[in-house]
Amino acid sequence: DHTTDRLSPRLIDRSFIVILPNEGKQNESAQEKQIQPINWEYLKATFSKGDIEKNTLKNYEDLKETLEKVNIPLSYRSDNAIRKYIKSASYWMSKSTDCNKASRSGQTIALDFAIAQKALPFIDVLGDSYHVALEDLAAQLENFELTKSLDIVRRIIKNGSEMDDYRFFKF
Repeated sequence: DHTTDRLSPRLIDRSFIVILPNEGKQNESAQEKQIQPINWEYLKATFSKGDIEKNTLKNYEDLKETLEKVNIPLSYRSDNAIRKYIKSASYWMSKSTDCNKASRSGQTIALDFAIAQKALPFIDVLGDSYHVALEDLAAQLENFELTKSLDIVRRIIKNGSEMDDYRFFKF
C-alpha cells in the first residue's frame, strides 16, 4: 500500500546497514552512564591501523565479480568504504572473542561485516536466474568463511524462492 518506501540505492550507497538483534529488552544501565567526549586525534589513530592482506583482497575481488551477477556492481564510493572498513576494523576484530574462538582472522571478520552491511543491502532482484546467482554467492561466502553474510544470503534465498523475488529488505 506504499505506506513505507524502500531505501533508495543512493542512500544504501552512502550508508552501512546494520541489523540489530531483536532481543526484546532494553539496556537500562546505559541510561545511567555518562558519556565522555573522545579526543579526535585518538579516534583517528584508533581507526587508522592496518592494511588489507593479499588473501583478503583476493577474496574481496572474487566476491565483487560474483556480486555483479546478482546485479550489484559496487560503486567507487561503496568499494572505497569497504576497503577502509577492512583496514580499520580488522585490527579490532582480531581481538574479538569470535576471532579467538574460531579459525577466522580479523581480516575475514571485517570483510564479512563489510559485505553484510555494505553490499548485501543492494540485493533487490526478480527472476529464477537470480536464484542460481544467489546460490553461487552463498557457496562462495561459505568457502571464504563469511558466516554473517552467508546467513543473510540464505535468508534472502529462503524468503524469495517461492515467487523468485529476492530482496535484502524482505523479512
